[in-house]
Amino acid sequence: MASQISKMSHFIRQNKLISYSILSGVYGFTRSMNGYHDESHDVIGDKLLIGLINGAMYTVPPYGLFYGIKLLNRIDIKINGKDPSNHASDYRDILSSNPNVFI
Repeated sequence: MASQISKMSHFIRQNKLISYSILSGVYGFTRSMNGYHDESHDVIGDKLLIGLINGAMYTVPPYGLFYGIKLLNRIDIKINGKDPSNHASDYRDILSSNPNVFI
């Protein structure tokens, strides 16, 4: 068990882009699952599918950069006390919206 953990930590240290992409995908999936969905998509099957699609979009490096910039915008809105309703696109993902800053 300890050798497997050691191998995993070695993989993460050596493959930073892959590790970042995987963690970004998990973040995108979690953000979408916790978000608000349209009334027609507010069932568990649709939430899972939308979460998987959103996670896949966060995983792809060019799109992950775009969603990372949206995260920075949400942090800026929170820190500087700006009105989130003026920046609704920063809280919107593919088919869901999440008013929280991080998750």
